[in-house]
Amino acid sequence: MQTIGQRVRLARKHFGWTQHQAAEHLGVKQNMLSRYEREEHHIPDPIKVKLHALGINLTWLLTGEGEMLLPPPAHTPLQDVQQIRRELLSLQLTLEKTQADQQAMQIMLQRMKNIIFK
Repeated sequence: MQTIGQRVRLARKHFGWTQHQAAEHLGVKQNMLSRYEREEHHIPDPIKVKLHALGINLTWLLTGEGEMLLPPPAHTPLQDVQQIRRELLSLQLTLEKTQADQQAMQIMLQRMKNIIFK
């Protein structure tokens, strides 16, 4: 069974970070992170919260049970509204361009009529 320190090391390696890089992300010094990984020092709750915010499953971190990574978040209604808004703006721009193209075609047609029927 892995220890919490070993799980912190696995999480760090999952992100491809050196101890120095992980320490910067977690707001601690590299030597303190090394102590956490070797279980020479208790891992404070704010560090656990930061790991959770990075997508690490707290149950896995604390107990070793379950998956290391949290499942990807489901779409929220806000995300759906934002997507619909982007699509509406895109349609509006397309409509405006189409209307501008239509007006330009009408002007060209009128000019051609003026030239031909003079």
